[in-house]
Amino acid sequence: MNLAYDLFLLTFNLSQLHNREKIIQLFIEGLQEIFKPSVFVYMKTSDRIETETFELKTRYKHYGYIKPELISFLENEQIVLLRNSVQMVAVIIDNLEYYNKIENEKTELQKFTESKLIELKGTVKELEDARSASINLIEDLNLEIEKRIDAEKSISKTENYFRFLIEKAPDGIVLIGVDGKIIYASPSARRIFGYSLDMEVMPDPNESTYPDDLPKVLSTLNELFKNPSLVLTIEYRFRKKNGTWNWIESTFSNHFGEEGINAIVINFRDISERKKAERELKESEEKFKQLVWDMQVGVTLQDHESKIILCNPMALELLGLSENQLLGISSFDPSWNIIHEDGSLPRIHSSCSKGNFIKESGAK
Repeated sequence: MNLAYDLFLLTFNLSQLHNREKIIQLFIEGLQEIFKPSVFVYMKTSDRIETETFELKTRYKHYGYIKPELISFLENEQIVLLRNSVQMVAVIIDNLEYYNKIENEKTELQKFTESKLIELKGTVKELEDARSASINLIEDLNLEIEKRIDAEKSISKTENYFRFLIEKAPDGIVLIGVDGKIIYASPSARRIFGYSLDMEVMPDPNESTYPDDLPKVLSTLNELFKNPSLVLTIEYRFRKKNGTWNWIESTFSNHFGEEGINAIVINFRDISERKKAERELKESEEKFKQLVWDMQVGVTLQDHESKIILCNPMALELLGLSENQLLGISSFDPSWNIIHEDGSLPRIHSSCSKGNFIKESGAK
């Protein structure tokens, strides 16, 4: 089985666990299974470690070291994949620690809220005995509530605004999760690929990417995982729901680890019409060039500076010049004044505006 896939599957399964020690234990066992006969040992500190180690560390916290043994047979690419998997496990542990911290804070907050609620009930009783003071307090509370309501309305308005921009934008937006599946598709993305706007499941991106283009897409994703700061744009074909292939231009950015996103974000647009126009233009240019090439009159094409950019064989024959001599010169270049061996000039009718040349009968 593919090594990258095995490591990805291992880290994905570990991300479902909720115990740090269990994650590290199963990760060590998984590495030893994948990289047989290598041996991996988890250590909390680097004391007395003489060989190279892999550090379980994120930007925020350090979780120990993975000490490998018998890995000299591994290639550099395999070492890179191993190091990336260790980093991914560190991120998984970091996310777990953060989740546990939030849960603890929620518990403490709930206790605090309950205690404050008890205090508030006592305060209400006291306020009933002091009506005048309670009126002022209620007015203050009403004012605070109004401020909060206004703030919530402002936030809701902002959310609706950005939701409107995403839903009405012509470009599509999709989010790819750690398992490589689409976890969100904007309304425009669904319309582009022919899917309804309800909860209809979007297809697997790998299966819907044109086979010849898939390596380029996977290479782009690999670059993003190696360097998350990159923003990469590529063109490739993607299958619509009806089975037809659309050309799309996609911009990839790595937002794993960012709260509220934690995905690969792809902004894309349908460029099928542009690709069709480019193909038709190229075909038209080829047909035009072939037509000029086969004409029995001399033809040259000149740019806005009157320099020749194209000439057919008949033009070369009539003017007695090679293609290298003719291309790049203008109508006023002395090279046009070609003299025969007997000193006479060829009699050629010229239409400079069209670039057509016709040699009169009897000319040498």
